[in-house]
Amino acid sequence: MQEGASLTSFAASIDVSRATINVWMNEHPEFLEAANAGKAKCAAWWEKVGRNIALGGGGPGASTLAVFGMKNMGKDDWSDSTQVDHRSSDGSMTPKAPVYNITDT
Repeated sequence: MQEGASLTSFAASIDVSRATINVWMNEHPEFLEAANAGKAKCAAWWEKVGRNIALGGGGPGASTLAVFGMKNMGKDDWSDSTQVDHRSSDGSMTPKAPVYNITDT
């Protein structure tokens, strides 16, 4: 993982499924910590790739690959985020019914 590989790639390298890795992380806190350390190393690798591309280029598609790598492997630091506020103008979650003024003409 210190060379940019995912947990799924790690699972394949030890001949288990990603689901098995997830079970191990849920059942063994020390394994969860090791997996999180691996994820941090993976994210650091992708950031380094992105910096190298920013400084010197990387050929066709390289920057796109680096962006996806950083967003997916280091999503806490490199994700796009959008926040939508669904509250009404008074701060409640229930929109107020419109008020119509009807006058006779």
